[in-house]
Amino acid sequence: MTEPTREMKRNYWVLIASMVSLQVTSSTIYMVMPVFFSNYGISMSDNGYLIAVGTFAGVVSAFLAGKYSDTHGRKPILLGGAVVYAIVFFLFAALSKDYATFLILRFIEGFAYYVTPVAITAMAADIFPPARGGRLWPSTPCRTA
Repeated sequence: MTEPTREMKRNYWVLIASMVSLQVTSSTIYMVMPVFFSNYGISMSDNGYLIAVGTFAGVVSAFLAGKYSDTHGRKPILLGGAVVYAIVFFLFAALSKDYATFLILRFIEGFAYYVTPVAITAMAADIFPPARGGRLWPSTPCRTA
């Protein structure tokens, strides 16, 4: 198995750093989102529906992202998802604060958000030669007693 080059390692860590920043911001946003919705009169039940619609959209987009990242490239899919994800939060601030608007924005946000893990995983695997199986470090064989 060939050793990864310095460039491969750098690209891997840049990719990981970008994913960490996305995860940190999204985990913060998702903790505050129910409070944001509640401040505009959204009930707890409707809050749950808003969270669910984003998750459902993500399930759909994850399948599509895998297919399209294979045919159209990883970077455009990742960049498109990240850009749409960011724009949606500006729209939360700019558009009306009613349930229908929140529902549409949560669907779009969920769709865009779940594209990123698919593209990131594929990009990480693509960085290294196929013989490495997407691993930065060589795997150690299991020892059985």
